[in-house]
Amino acid sequence: MLNTDLARLDVEAIKSEEQGKKSKLLWAAYETAMNDYPLKYYKDLLTDYENAVRADQQAAEQAELEKEEKAKAKAERAEKAAKRKSKGAETDVEMEDGADAANR
Repeated sequence: MLNTDLARLDVEAIKSEEQGKKSKLLWAAYETAMNDYPLKYYKDLLTDYENAVRADQQAAEQAELEKEEKAKAKAERAEKAAKRKSKGAETDVEMEDGADAANR
């Protein structure tokens, strides 16, 4: 049976099974199925999951934007510091060494 195929679960058969080699997540899904919830419960469960995924994505996007803004601000500060350092170099005048001037 493929995962995409839907098959009716026999709740009584599931109740008589043990976890065995089933993963914890699969067993948790079986236990949820054993409770025989109405369809609305599962729809609400999926809606809550989708909202949580969206919230995680928005938080990740916000963190990425903040990271980019910090990097941009850091680059601007570095650029300003470089400009301040270079201003002194523009006003410097080359002077001859004392020994060179005496030999002339």
